[in-house]
Order: sequence, then structure tokens, then C-alpha cells
Amino acid sequence: MESTYLDDSLKIQHGKTYYYYRNGQVESEGDYFENKRVGLWKRYGRNGKLIDSARYKSTGYPYYKAYRWDTAGHLIFKGEYDIKGSGEGYEIEYYPKGTVSSYGKYTIGYLKDSIWTYYYENGKISAIEVFDSGRFVKVECYTPEGNVQEDCDTGFVYPEYGYDPAYFLYNEFRYHPLLTAFRERNLKGKIEIITEMTVHRNGKISAVIESETYPEIKELIPIMMQALPTWKPAYYKNRPIEWVSKEVFPFDF
Repeated sequence: MESTYLDDSLKIQHGKTYYYYRNGQVESEGDYFENKRVGLWKRYGRNGKLIDSARYKSTGYPYYKAYRWDTAGHLIFKGEYDIKGSGEGYEIEYYPKGTVSSYGKYTIGYLKDSIWTYYYENGKISAIEVFDSGRFVKVECYTPEGNVQEDCDTGFVYPEYGYDPAYFLYNEFRYHPLLTAFRERNLKGKIEIITEMTVHRNGKISAVIESETYPEIKELIPIMMQALPTWKPAYYKNRPIEWVSKEVFPFDF
């Protein structure tokens, strides 16, 4: 991270700021005004393409328009807000195929207001939440088939694997040809691989390696991720969502 500060204790960010991936590539850039984002902020994927664009007033509220894209270039978020920065506006989230994932409005102060609707990927409603100027009023939940669901948790639920990933990977891959080749080069010891791991809505796993490592290990990690048993995906607003996390995989040779 590269930034400027108003104080000697480096707690109040003020001015142009850059955040970087571990390889030195810019991840996001924008300006702070006394720790609040102001002006245009941009975020980039590992391929260098723009994946997030939003504007902020000194109030910290977004204004005008905001967009997000996935790494394949699909629009997955759109927000339109009061140009004066009052916080009024609306936001829409999309699934990669273009169907709506959620829709809701904000009132002055960037407070959730009125009806917020969330959808399964099949187009059915997963949950409806009602707000009154930021005050939660009620929630209704539905099954993927469209039936009323009596009990539900619209908060965030972490993904679950139901097995020990380290044990599985060790037993499945300890004699993999890539690791055999690695050992034949007399490269021994312990190394840690830092990855950005994604648990997809269908429970499948993928990972992007962040740390520099040996070619054999870099080639093996994606193969290992694909071989992992299906997880129970993360849930939010009573529907499965993609979950991204930084994970460290230890290798002991």
C-alpha cells in the first residue's frame, strides 16, 4: 500500500492512495479525505482489467454511478445515486449470466429503505427485507421452488467443507508426479503457498496463487483445488454466493 497521511502516527489517510497485489501490480487506486474515500476509486483484477469503479463525496457516500464486473467482464453490480452525494439511490446485483441477484433502494444518509429483494440464480425470490430509513422492519424467505420458508437466516453463513482439507490433500497428492519431480531435484523443507481461494456457488473450489514458488507447486495447486470434494457454499440472504478468502497451504517435503 502507498498513501499519504495527515498525522505522524499514520492513522489518517489523506490524498492519493494505491493498494497492490503481492506481485506489485496495482489492485486499487483512489483518494482519501481524512480517512474517507473521495472522488473516483478504481479496482483491477489480476489480469489488469477494471473490475470496480465508484465515486464518493467527502461525506463518504457514493454518488453518480458505480459499477462492478467479474474477471470475465460480466457486469455484476450497478448503483445509481444522487449526484449531490446525499446517499439516495438504488443498487442492483447481477449473476454472471445477467439475471438479477438483488435490488434495493437507499434514502438520505445512505440508509436502506423500502423493499430489498434477493433472488436465487433460477430467478425465484430467496428473501424480501423491508426497511424504514435504515430501520429493519421484517423479512420473508422462500425456497428455490418459490414456497414460503418459515425459518431462515439472511445473515452471512460461511462455507463448510465437512472434511479435513489438509489430510485429504496430503493423502491424495503426496505421490503426485509433480511432487515426485520436485523431490528428485532435492528440494526439501517446508514452504507456504499463499492463495486466493474461491468457493463457488456450486461448492466447487478454485484458487489463484499469490506467492512466488516453484513451477511444480504452481502447476499443482489448481489441480489440487479441482480435486477437492464439493463444499457447502457460503450463504447470504438465504441463497448461495461466491466466497473468496486468502488461504495458506503448507508443504512439507
